[in-house]
Amino acid sequence: MATVLVVAGTAGASAAGLITTSQTKNGAVTSAKVKDGSLTLQDFKASERAKLVGPAGADGVADTTIVQSPTVVVPADDTGTVMAFCPAGMRVTSGGYFSSIAVAASSQPDNDGDSWGAIVKNFGNLIPVESTPTVFASESLLARSGAGRGGTGSGCPSVTGVGPRVPGSCA
Repeated sequence: MATVLVVAGTAGASAAGLITTSQTKNGAVTSAKVKDGSLTLQDFKASERAKLVGPAGADGVADTTIVQSPTVVVPADDTGTVMAFCPAGMRVTSGGYFSSIAVAASSQPDNDGDSWGAIVKNFGNLIPVESTPTVFASESLLARSGAGRGGTGSGCPSVTGVGPRVPGSCA
């Protein structure tokens, strides 16, 4: 019984020895006395949180040009390649293709970053399918400095396989 009384008496003395907020003087708690990583955003006043602004990031893409090359027909049980080229001085930012029932074996930018191509497989289908490549292009930093390669600027596809061309657009 004596041991229990000692423990209970010690706990009370410890709690009574804590310093409350009203007992601290302004400036008494310094950065060195705050455990690293213990403060959260809610621990700061809204006016202080508003000051937490990092440096400005790099300029984003100003303008995007969408180039959709003419549709190409891929015959039944065949493979076709379609490409869309960036206008001169622009680089690929994204791309893709549309095809009603065929699937792409690949859909990706070229190594130079100035066109987007897709290899379209039309296997297992009894009918030909249409496939249309699209490239999203933006002015590149290289092009702004004069070092950019750019594209063909024609917007005409490079096509292997069978497919009609839009009259007057590509020879």
